[in-house]
Amino acid sequence: MVAKSSTYLITIIFSALILLWFPATTVSQKNGNSTPPDIDQFLSSIFNLPLHAIQALAKYFIFSSKISSKDIEIISYKPNNKNETTNLSSTKDISLSADEKIVIIVHGFQSQATADWVKSLASAYHNIGIKNTLAINWQKIAKQFYSTAAEATKMVGEMVGEWLFDNILQQNSSKLENIHLVGHSLGAHVAGFIAKKISNLTDGEKVYRVSGLDVAAPLFEYPIKLPTTSRLDRDDAQNVDVYHTDGGLFGFLSPTGQQDFYVNYGGPIQPGCEGNILESVECSHSFSHKLFTKTLNSSDYIAIRCDNTELAKTGECDNNIAVTFGQNINGSDYGSFYGFVDSNADPVIGGI
Repeated sequence: MVAKSSTYLITIIFSALILLWFPATTVSQKNGNSTPPDIDQFLSSIFNLPLHAIQALAKYFIFSSKISSKDIEIISYKPNNKNETTNLSSTKDISLSADEKIVIIVHGFQSQATADWVKSLASAYHNIGIKNTLAINWQKIAKQFYSTAAEATKMVGEMVGEWLFDNILQQNSSKLENIHLVGHSLGAHVAGFIAKKISNLTDGEKVYRVSGLDVAAPLFEYPIKLPTTSRLDRDDAQNVDVYHTDGGLFGFLSPTGQQDFYVNYGGPIQPGCEGNILESVECSHSFSHKLFTKTLNSSDYIAIRCDNTELAKTGECDNNIAVTFGQNINGSDYGSFYGFVDSNADPVIGGI
């Protein structure tokens, strides 16, 4: 009872106070440099509690175990627009091209698998020859209160992981090497749990790749950072690449993958996202999937390896190793990388 009461309190505080604070606050950019809100002020305004009280509430965060399989759909986007839809409790099959790459897109909080950005990403994959494009539709859960959606990420991921194992890996004899999960926001954690579940069902083998697009931070990174077993982690797949565009606010700030790409220093406010703080943060959070979609058609997105933002800003890493980031990622070096793009998410050489 205490745990549930605390969770509801977090939800009420998060939902109500964020709306009270945001309208009075704006973000501007001067000379290409964003002026973000103070992080401590941002957190205090969201929760309206001192740090020790927020930490006490976060300790009661627990993953949900009550989710209906009927509430999770699988949409197969086809190049000819003859899309197929099933849910986890259905016996209806999804047809896939045999022995080819499979991209699985997972939306985040307050979104759905029919969102424009999901369709655009699926279409972009079709245009580069990847026909097997699935989208996980968990909108019935993702559109509830944030804490409810966050609590559901593990169960949603595990249920989808089991479905993929039974229906794709076994029934269609697809290979783990062909599976690429792309998740945005809370969907990045769902993608991580999908990968974890498949690894558990295959005696430790891993899917080829998980790409985390501005991985959700509230209740996963702050006020208390969850252990790697309870969120997206670098060990979830053979390759885990993460893109930070709203770091420290709605998105993770700390490294989460094998390769972490801090776009325009990771934000927290991206070019073209100035204005009302709520709009600015949402715009910067969504900037990650806008950017990732554009990278499918280009290898011009270059990032420099650097240990931290301070060194990157002083130029001390300018001569370090450079790698391509996005869909066409290359390089085997692990660590943090810094790349720059403009307000259209087009590559910029030399910083902003």
